[in-house]
Amino acid sequence: MHQIIRIIVYADSEESALHRAENILDNNLVGDGYGLFDYGTLFDNNGSEVSGKGRWGDDIPSVVLADSEEGEELIKEGMEYTKESFLDSIKNMREMIGKYSDEELSEEERSGVKEKILKELTGENDEELEAGYFRYYCRNIGYSKGSNIWLYDDDGEGIDKSSHLKSVLNKWGSKNSLKVYVVPVDVHS
Repeated sequence: MHQIIRIIVYADSEESALHRAENILDNNLVGDGYGLFDYGTLFDNNGSEVSGKGRWGDDIPSVVLADSEEGEELIKEGMEYTKESFLDSIKNMREMIGKYSDEELSEEERSGVKEKILKELTGENDEELEAGYFRYYCRNIGYSKGSNIWLYDDDGEGIDKSSHLKSVLNKWGSKNSLKVYVVPVDVHS
C-alpha cells in the first residue's frame, strides 16, 4: 500500500531539509529493524516510475516551509488522516468487543490476518469483521509509527496528538536560525 507521509524537519535550506528527511526516512522509518515501511521516495526524485512523482505526478511539492499555505495544508491533512485511522480502529474494536467473547478475541486466528485486513481495507472482502483483526486494531491505536501515522517529526517519531504537533512546530522559535519545513514522502508498506 502506498501513502504519502509528511516529515517535519528543521533546516537552513530546502536542500538541507530534503537531506534531513531522507536521513530520517532511512534511519528511522525504512529498512531492516524498523519494518514500518518497505521503502520511501522523496518527491525530488525523478528516477522511479512506481513511487514518488512517478506514482502521484507533479502536484505534490518536494519540500515546503511549514508556515506556508501549502505546508499548513500538508500538516493539516497528515493530522486528519492520522485521526481518521485512529477513529476507524476504535470503531472496529468497539464492534468486535460487542460481537466476540474475551476468549475469542484473545485466541484469535493469526494466519492470513494481514491478507484479510488488506482485503477488508480495499473493499475486496464482504465478510464481517473477524476476531482476528482485533490485535491489529489494538496495535494501530497504541503504536505511533507505521501506516496509521501520516506525520513525523525531526526525530522520526510519529505525530499523533495536537500537543506533539504544537511542540514540534514551536520547538525552534526565535532561538535558532533553522526553519521548519514539511517534506512529503511516498512510502510503501
